[in-house]
Amino acid sequence: MINKIIILNIIIIDLLIKKTFQERIEINYNYNNITSFQYYKDFVYLYNNDTIISKEEILKYTDIYYTGYYCKNNICVQTNDNSYARHFIEFPDNNEHIKLYIATTYPYEYIKEGDYINRHCSTRYEGIECCISIQCEYDSQCLSNKCMNNHCIFNDNNPIEHCDSIYSYNKFLDRRTSYIHCGKPYRDSCENNEECSSKKCAENKTCLMQLDGPSDSEGFDMKVYVGSAMFVIIIITIICLVVKCRYEEFKKKQVRY
Repeated sequence: MINKIIILNIIIIDLLIKKTFQERIEINYNYNNITSFQYYKDFVYLYNNDTIISKEEILKYTDIYYTGYYCKNNICVQTNDNSYARHFIEFPDNNEHIKLYIATTYPYEYIKEGDYINRHCSTRYEGIECCISIQCEYDSQCLSNKCMNNHCIFNDNNPIEHCDSIYSYNKFLDRRTSYIHCGKPYRDSCENNEECSSKKCAENKTCLMQLDGPSDSEGFDMKVYVGSAMFVIIIITIICLVVKCRYEEFKKKQVRY
């Protein structure tokens, strides 16, 4: 009996130890310390001063997909996504020093109504739950240069410029194309499609994301159409041949009589 109790206690202790090690460590970062995180590049759109890209240059790009750019003072930083996944961005200041900005920006109405998320957590790192705060303290921390109630909001006096790859697909020619369009970013106010970098202004007068791009399913409809057309052509050809043969036989019989 004593041995059973000892074994049971050992099992319980072992389970408690495993649970302790399995529990994730929560680490919190914000504007002031995000660059000290080992994986901070997962949360920051990085400026590369070895390959400076101007707005004039990116507007010449074609046939690139699922990508975007933020532009400031005619310098553009590639985002490598079109879903606004990272919350910070780097740009050079007037002295060519790299400065960090909070890129995630909300309309003023969202802040008034509490319709925002100011903390984003990720469990992609083993044993670590990394939580990122996008709250601001000063206007200068925001890409929009306007901080209100500890959140970056859009600023008509300093509009954020974003550029998207606009995708189109011609299913009849099975051809993919894209071009770059610059304008207001996701969530900013708009009156028409042209004002948005996505060229998508919603009914509520807010810019949407541009998430369109090539997919594995593309071309399937065209293949179905082509296959169906070929099938119909083959059937019609067979019918015509049968009718022709029957007609020739009929003519031969007519000649005999």
